[in-house]
Amino acid sequence: MTLLATVAVVLLSAAQDQLATLLDAEHITHTNSGHFIQGENPGVVIDSVREVVGAARKKACAIGARSHGQCVMTEKHAHHS
Repeated sequence: MTLLATVAVVLLSAAQDQLATLLDAEHITHTNSGHFIQGENPGVVIDSVREVVGAARKKACAIGARSHGQCVMTEKHAHHS
């Protein structure tokens, strides 16, 4: 790899890390797959989607948005415990 290519890779990696930090996100690069990750390693995609949906539900419950039903179910279980 040439010096220019190495510098480009380092700068791109740093920019991706900075963007992930700004967005409170995670940039997943070690997936044991190529460009067709959903076909080659669907578990990574499924786990990531579940994580995002769970975080969104938590945030929605925390701000009082109960339109999706998850907060209501959680509250019912808390009252019956």
